[in-house]
Amino acid sequence: MEKTKKKSLKRKLRREMSGLLFAAPWLIGFIAFSMVPIILSMYYSLCSYNLFTEPVFVGLVNYKSLFSDRLFWKSVYNTLIFTLMFVPMQILLSICVAALLNFNIKGQWFFRTVFYVPSILPVVAATILWRWIYNYEYGLVNNLLNMLHLPSVLWMQDPQWTKPALTIMGLWGSGNVFIIFLAAMKDVPQMYYDASRIDGANSWQRFKYIPLPSITNVIFYQIVMGIIAALQYFTQAYILMSGYLANTPTGPEDSMLFYGMQIFYKAFYFFDMGGASAMAWLLFVVAAVITSLLFKTSAKWVVYGGEGD
Repeated sequence: MEKTKKKSLKRKLRREMSGLLFAAPWLIGFIAFSMVPIILSMYYSLCSYNLFTEPVFVGLVNYKSLFSDRLFWKSVYNTLIFTLMFVPMQILLSICVAALLNFNIKGQWFFRTVFYVPSILPVVAATILWRWIYNYEYGLVNNLLNMLHLPSVLWMQDPQWTKPALTIMGLWGSGNVFIIFLAAMKDVPQMYYDASRIDGANSWQRFKYIPLPSITNVIFYQIVMGIIAALQYFTQAYILMSGYLANTPTGPEDSMLFYGMQIFYKAFYFFDMGGASAMAWLLFVVAAVITSLLFKTSAKWVVYGGEGD
């Protein structure tokens, strides 16, 4: 008996060692490129550090200085406004497009491709394209407005229009969200639709009471991911402004200074790694709080598969 126990223990150890050996490349990469930087950023947020000298521990000075920084609050305001504009519109538009393309119509594959392709285009190339589209003098959007006898809009020069412009650009590239909603709707059994038709339900009633409640878990997932992504918004605004208005990289009246951009400028323009690290950790705390609140409210409206059985 003892020999068999020893053999079984040896086999278990061999399996565990083999598993760890295969997982070692990922574990080493995670520790070296994720865990260590996370720990160092926490330490640097409590230090005065500019990349060229040794970090000096200063406690919560970096955090206190942020709350008296006008640009910090401007970046917070811009990011929150953009998040409140973009995330609900993205969810609503993606659900509507998915519901429309869920019908069996001719050329369905073509329309699905048209809506999805923008999401796989390179971000830099797509942003440069939108820079031309938003041009005041010969841009496509203003030409269409003029054709409708509407005034042209200073999309990139008017601070009131910069965030709506970025929202429209983001909605154009929301094909990945739409395709997830469409896949979730396709997962709803056809017999539910057939039963609703027999009961005399119209198209709106069928959508409201069959696919919409069935995809609430997917909607919840997309809301969480959309908020986290919007809070980190950086690339499109940075490319658009750095090439379009080189003398105002944060947009007119700092209207395109997002939180992620402010972190970037603090770290790599002003070499304030301590302040940038403090901003990054504040962003993590805010995102964690918002996510936890969403999870608490999800019990009231999110339905997971099998809960109603």
